[in-house]
Amino acid sequence: MTTTSVGEAANLVRLVFERANANDSDGVVAICDPEIVFNDVAEIPGSTTYEGHDGMREWLRTVHEISDDLNLQIWGMAERGGSVLVETSAEMHGKASGAEVAWRFWTVWRCRNGLIHYHHGYSDREQAVADFESG
Repeated sequence: MTTTSVGEAANLVRLVFERANANDSDGVVAICDPEIVFNDVAEIPGSTTYEGHDGMREWLRTVHEISDDLNLQIWGMAERGGSVLVETSAEMHGKASGAEVAWRFWTVWRCRNGLIHYHHGYSDREQAVADFESG
């Protein structure tokens, strides 16, 4: 098994942010392992775990279903091996209400063989750091 080179994991995460903001589900799936496990931030209404390429397409469809102007941002990033910890924000306007929504949270990503195979979102930084350090 090959390992992800230094910097490669962070670049994959940056790419998934760009492609998610552009609502490019094929582009997102192209950099995800077919068996990816993607855990939403638990406190988000309707939060769930998405699995595989179909799950990633469903996640992106769901996010863009509630907003046309999703903007995921990276505020800070740490990488160790194939794991990446990201301080993230999501900013958008609700389609139905027009209400502005913005919040910060943390995400942990794991990559192997040049693909993302794990994501977990956290509203609590300490939990995210513990997950990152365990990977």
